[in-house]
Amino acid sequence: MVFLPARRSRALCLSLCLTGVFLFSALAPAIAPAIQQLPATSFKGEIRTDAKGQKGLWVVAPPTAGTETSAGQYIGPISVVKAGTQVFHWGNGAASMTTATSSSLENELIQLILKTGHDGNTVGGGFYVSTDPTNSINYGAKAVAMTLNRDIYVVTAQSLPGKNTLDCILAIKNAGLSAIQVQMEATWFNLIDPSLFSARFRELNLTMIRPYIAREVNTNTARAIIDLILFDQRYPLSAANWPEDFPPAVRKLVLSQPLSDAEKTQIMNAFIAPNTGSGRLTALYMTSHLQFVQTPLMVALNQLFIEKTGKPLSESL
Repeated sequence: MVFLPARRSRALCLSLCLTGVFLFSALAPAIAPAIQQLPATSFKGEIRTDAKGQKGLWVVAPPTAGTETSAGQYIGPISVVKAGTQVFHWGNGAASMTTATSSSLENELIQLILKTGHDGNTVGGGFYVSTDPTNSINYGAKAVAMTLNRDIYVVTAQSLPGKNTLDCILAIKNAGLSAIQVQMEATWFNLIDPSLFSARFRELNLTMIRPYIAREVNTNTARAIIDLILFDQRYPLSAANWPEDFPPAVRKLVLSQPLSDAEKTQIMNAFIAPNTGSGRLTALYMTSHLQFVQTPLMVALNQLFIEKTGKPLSESL
């Protein structure tokens, strides 16, 4: 089964359980260090096929372990993420990843995996990425993208066993799987295979997110507006780089062109409609030292809020 990027649910609880995994340190050593090794484990990952032909992963603990996995525990179904899939990661140290050596990145990933059990993450320690370019935007000032250079096998899991979580991750990797897909947020993956970092990271740019925003324009214009504003806070938009196929109402807003009453309503609905993004903007507001970056788009948006509500956006959240 080929995995295709799923439409986001953007569950807020996910952001709580992933706190701390977007903290790659500055990585630009002059000499590439030797690659560390993950520890051995006596837990085994077994790929089994059910009556319908669906492959799934089970983790079996040694008989002496005395844990809930000693008789074998089902983790989840297995699928394939195809080569060429882009994954994205926002973090305060993300920009340095574009110049880091692959061995430095591999060692950093190993350290993140070894923190399993101390990080509070849903599917253990590792390097969390999303197939959606703005999903993790509240975790840092810059973003990087990586294109998978080979097909990878992944297991979809709601969570990992409470005991021996690190052993479970090692067993999953030893079974030939490279990532764990987060069941409650299908665009999220925890990368656990250091060899994936043989592919190079590139800094995010507007061209990379255009296909995603263009798709949202037709399916959820309010969400497209929210994502553009979030992107604008990190990589300011301007008349020079504003694509023609983005939401016309917001394009007029950032270019200081007159808006019709219907267009003003469309923009306001992006903030007042249930579950369309006001919570994410509030989180961004809090993580931006209690102020929005005053880009041309934000200035125009605040003026619109003052016109419609009598107060700026920052006081309306």
